[in-house]
Amino acid sequence: MITTNLAREVAPLVKVASGGEISRIMLAIKTVFATVDKVATVIFDEIDTGISGKTSVSVAEEIYKLSNSIQVFAITHQPIIASYAKTSYWISKAQVENNTIVKATKLNQEEKIKALAQMSSGVIDEKSIAFARELVLNNKN
Repeated sequence: MITTNLAREVAPLVKVASGGEISRIMLAIKTVFATVDKVATVIFDEIDTGISGKTSVSVAEEIYKLSNSIQVFAITHQPIIASYAKTSYWISKAQVENNTIVKATKLNQEEKIKALAQMSSGVIDEKSIAFARELVLNNKN
């Protein structure tokens, strides 16, 4: 039960919160439990659902702060959040016969820039590369 507006009564989370609010609530809950329970690793799987822009920056900053005390894996399609990563991996899938093969490739800084460019615009070109570089430069990671 929760309220996201002081003027409203508490109600079940799924009836009250938007996708973005649910993402932020999950971040808060996982952050509290990670510090209280002294867990070594936290995994955020698409914690960025339903958010963008300024909210993405806030979420990225909170995840980054948490990563200074415990190991954090954040699976995201949001370039703003991905730009804060200390270490980045590109996950790819391929069908081989009747099996799906998943490959995780650790990215160097230039590969990270290209991945962020791809995530931000769907193409890797001069403008998307410039945007990706700016993202990384702005958060100093």
